Amino acid sequence: MTIRPARLHLVRPEVAAELAEVGYESLTPDNAARLRRLASDGAFVRPAEPTYVAYQLAAGGHRQTGVVVEVALNAYRDGRIRAHEATDPERVRRLGGVLAATRLELVPLTLAHDPCPELRTALAEVSARDPDVRVTTDRVDQAAWVVRDAETAHAIREALSSTSTLYIADGHHRIAAAEHFAGEHAEDGGPDGSGPVDYVLGALFPWDEVRILGYHRAVERPLGRSADDLVAAIVAQAAVAGVEDTGDEAPRPEPGSVAMRLDRRWYRIRLRPASESTGPRESLDLAIFEAAVLGDALDMPDATADPRVEPVPGTVDPTALERRCAEREEIGFLFHPPSTAQVRAVSDAGQVMPRKATWFDPKARTGPFLRDLTAVATSDS
Repeated sequence: MTIRPARLHLVRPEVAAELAEVGYESLTPDNAARLRRLASDGAFVRPAEPTYVAYQLAAGGHRQTGVVVEVALNAYRDGRIRAHEATDPERVRRLGGVLAATRLELVPLTLAHDPCPELRTALAEVSARDPDVRVTTDRVDQAAWVVRDAETAHAIREALSSTSTLYIADGHHRIAAAEHFAGEHAEDGGPDGSGPVDYVLGALFPWDEVRILGYHRAVERPLGRSADDLVAAIVAQAAVAGVEDTGDEAPRPEPGSVAMRLDRRWYRIRLRPASESTGPRESLDLAIFEAAVLGDALDMPDATADPRVEPVPGTVDPTALERRCAEREEIGFLFHPPSTAQVRAVSDAGQVMPRKATWFDPKARTGPFLRDLTAVATSDS
């Protein structure tokens, strides 16, 4: 896989917090022009040569350290950068319009890879000093270190040379937009595929450091059906092993079970394990739940498109879900997150997860750096 040091602008600390507040999808030509003016005024610093950047994210007691690089879009086209989510064509089109109007990448893809001890050691050495940029917004702390030592850069390059597959944790729509943009602006690419548009900015993290939270559900309560009737309908499903009333105590979500908040009480729904012949996607708790509980028991056969079903971020705790259900007359469901092995298995099989099944936290965001797609192309490293 072609991975090279990134040619990017590092943002001065006094500007990084402001940049972190810019929503990438809402970036316009006007504020892009302002960013370019800031660059000319010295608010951004571009290293003289392409460089690796150690990048650390911290949130909720969790910390992960990776490296920011440029990755060839050909790796996405030939399946070496693997997806686990479907994309919305309209959102891809909109993001492509942002790229066309601004020629800026403000946030890298969040990509996961097999752990590499040599890479971990090199990044630990770099991140032991004070960061070049640190910015904290919206409960996430970001820190970035430019790799200036040639020996360390060589160690990182050697460690990355064995990377054969990357998995998209966050950025499915952005990489699809970048691929489409590159196809429409082939004249901006290098003759050997080394131009800025031929690559995409990526933050690479080892699988054993990324964190997946459960992605929950809030469902409009069916009219005219009692709690006893709803519980009985759920228990009657072949995929359900049983339902336990836990009263005021929210059951801890575990693999193979779902916590349910119904009429101010908590229940544990136990799911039967899928058969060995079941594919990786169909084996997921969420897939089983959507088919058996939402589809059959609650008469919502298309949970993905049904407006009565609303995904709830994995950062929401049981108490917050209790309040929501009481205020909106909803049924709440808490899920144990899928494992990294399950996400990989779905990706490797060329399948996609159910909609809103994974909540990777934290993930790369705007703030410490940006990449200018009009920058001079560099040779691969």
